[in-house]
Amino acid sequence: MVSTGKSIRKSTGKSTGKSTGKSTGKSVRKSTGKLNNSKKLNIRYNNNIKIAGQRLTISQTQKQPTVQLPKDTYLIMYDPNAVKPSVIHWIISANNGDILPYIGPAPPPGTGIHHYIFILCKGDISSLQLPVSRAGVDHRPLIKNPIAKTEFIISS
Repeated sequence: MVSTGKSIRKSTGKSTGKSTGKSTGKSVRKSTGKLNNSKKLNIRYNNNIKIAGQRLTISQTQKQPTVQLPKDTYLIMYDPNAVKPSVIHWIISANNGDILPYIGPAPPPGTGIHHYIFILCKGDISSLQLPVSRAGVDHRPLIKNPIAKTEFIISS
């Protein structure tokens, strides 16, 4: 495995959601409980960079990562620190493939640390109402039966 940097806890001194002064970590905890089981998620950028808690660069994350999804699950990737409240970067389903195609992180310069969060949910996403837009979307209604979570950060 390629070393990609320090973990979130080491780089910020805090677990999540406090670096930018926004209380975004609270909404993640409310919608996912105390999930933090990145062992259930095998998400890698460039086939070798495992994301669990890593500080990555924009260039490392522009291509869609590889992911192994268990049957009857879906994965949501979002940025709760976006300039517009929450940007959804990707929704993929084990049953149906890409639901909302991947867009790589692009935090505007000077906006601080952005947490890119992946939530794995059990069930069929086709029963949920999908957002029309990616930006300014409340991601919480899309998170049903969460079973695992992991994230990485990028500093702009």
